Amino acid sequence: MLTRMIETRTPVRERTEPWPTPTSVLDGRHLTYTDPALGLALDIPLWWDTQGSLGTMARFLQQNSNGVPHTVLAFSVLNPESNSLDSALAEVTRGAWGPHIVNVERVPLGTFEALRVDLHPGADRPPVAWLLVAPSGRALGVIPDVDPALIEPLIQPVLDTLHAVEVVTPRVEPVPTVTPWPTPWATVTPPAALTPEPVGTVTDVEEPAVIDEEPKIRPPLGISPGILPPLREETGAGTPYCRPREAAVELSASATTLTVGQAVSVTVTLTNGDESGVHLGLVQYALRVSPPGFLSPEPLDPVDHRISLQPGGSDAVQFVLHAVAPGRITLTGSSSFEMHAMDFSWGSWSGCESSPLSIVVAP
Repeated sequence: MLTRMIETRTPVRERTEPWPTPTSVLDGRHLTYTDPALGLALDIPLWWDTQGSLGTMARFLQQNSNGVPHTVLAFSVLNPESNSLDSALAEVTRGAWGPHIVNVERVPLGTFEALRVDLHPGADRPPVAWLLVAPSGRALGVIPDVDPALIEPLIQPVLDTLHAVEVVTPRVEPVPTVTPWPTPWATVTPPAALTPEPVGTVTDVEEPAVIDEEPKIRPPLGISPGILPPLREETGAGTPYCRPREAAVELSASATTLTVGQAVSVTVTLTNGDESGVHLGLVQYALRVSPPGFLSPEPLDPVDHRISLQPGGSDAVQFVLHAVAPGRITLTGSSSFEMHAMDFSWGSWSGCESSPLSIVVAP
């Protein structure tokens, strides 16, 4: 049934000529973003910021001319059942973008085979998106969020650098991590020992010492790739991201000062503001812990809630963690979801992120 639907509504054009060798036009210095949970990496411009949760979602942001961070590219992991290009396309076809798909073509995306999905123009969707299957076996959507004229000069060179890396499998025994709200979380005996798994998501390459000596100012959104802009000094946590802007993600903990072996319950709450004018559905919650090695388990699995939040509604999940080593940890909660008009005439993927929360673990 799904195969017939795909062939009828969104035929895939097979390539007959060899794929060209991908080349990057990211001249000069750049950063490398790595997601070891998915097993992929790509080069990004120095002036991009990153947000998200390893293995589930990522957003790449750049300041616009008013100095406000704006998402220019996003990765969104699809449902676990979508573990091939065909099943990923079937999932997208069933969603809000399905009626607007005009063409699907197999293309190279860096070193990956991908599906390029072209869409009818609309304010709630991009003109194009890509689907690929990461080395971890999870399918994801690659979604640009820029003026269509910037996709070729700004987004495509970045995507041409996509390549596979080793998938990192955590060496932590699984323990219960999440209890559906509002059931009280259960006390779990902490593991006797934990081997910290170093996970770095962004690494400097090519003369980092020179980069530190430059003025720190961000360029506007329309800057041409390959031209090195000055950077802004990073002085603290960025402004929490939310779309729609009336939505909010809040983070709270049962305690912010712990001792080794103590458990903490962390609640991530998503609120759909009264004036948002949209439904939020198929919500996925994630909790990012930085740096690794102090709380267990890690990495934390995301939690899916198949709900529909109307304006004024809220929903929450709880994560249970245990302190395994002394230190200071920063927690950040996030949610990704489908955003639909009140009459369900349109919809798109979006997300929201909380302000950071600090926890101190004493010996």
